[in-house]
Amino acid sequence: MHIDCLKQNGYFLETQVGIDVVGKVLSVLSDAGLNSDRVVIQSEDSAVLKRISRTDNYTLAYRVVDTNVTINKDVVTGIKALATYATLPRRLIQPTYQDFLVNNSHVVDEFHAQNVSVFVSYLRNIFITLAFDYESDPTAEIDTMVQIFKVDGLITTSPATAKAYLSKPTSLFYPSFLN
Repeated sequence: MHIDCLKQNGYFLETQVGIDVVGKVLSVLSDAGLNSDRVVIQSEDSAVLKRISRTDNYTLAYRVVDTNVTINKDVVTGIKALATYATLPRRLIQPTYQDFLVNNSHVVDEFHAQNVSVFVSYLRNIFITLAFDYESDPTAEIDTMVQIFKVDGLITTSPATAKAYLSKPTSLFYPSFLN
């Protein structure tokens, strides 16, 4: 199970209304019998992740939202102090210019060097969200993320496409400049 904690309105609810959103989420998880072995809690708010890590032993994921951020060793060290996983937007892993792939970023390598697993988000089947290099084939994008960029997981709006990719015996596609 994946919980995207305090995604949009949590800060307002905590500061203006006085509702302990983090406490409520943790209480609901406990009441439902969902222990730390079965739940990953994701947030883009470092204070939320710090609070959860002090009170419970859930697996935590830090969500990077900004695609214009520079990922370096210090940034990864900061994220590693908060979470086991990092969720990165696909444009941060795989930069494009005018909807064409432009180069191989080494962002995933930076995380792997510090033993932080990387999930890419959000992969969609809608052809207008794919780089032209993939010729409107979402499985080609998944293949590149897995085979070239070596991501550890995918967050997708189309699980059937991910399943179709996983059922294929070999790689499908490699833009030559990414190798």
